[in-house]
Amino acid sequence: MATNDRVEGVVRAAIVEALGLETDDEIRPETRLAELGADSMDLLHLSLDLEVLRGIDLGGQDEQLWQTVDDVVNAVRRRAS
Repeated sequence: MATNDRVEGVVRAAIVEALGLETDDEIRPETRLAELGADSMDLLHLSLDLEVLRGIDLGGQDEQLWQTVDDVVNAVRRRAS
C-alpha cells in the first residue's frame, strides 16, 4: 500500500464487493457502513476479502468495531505502515 489514495481505492472496491453494491458512488469516508446496508456477516466478508483476496493482514482487527468507511481505511493504513 503505497499511497492513501490507493488504500482508499482498495477499501472502496472491497466494500462494493462485500455489500453487493453496483457502484462506489455512495461511499464517502464518513459514510456509516450500516447506511450502506452492512450487517455483521457483511463486515466479516469485508474483512476476509481484504485479508485473503487483497493480501492485507489486518492482524486480528475486530471488524465489529468498524462503523464508518474511514474506520476501515484507517485499520488498513495502520497495518500497512
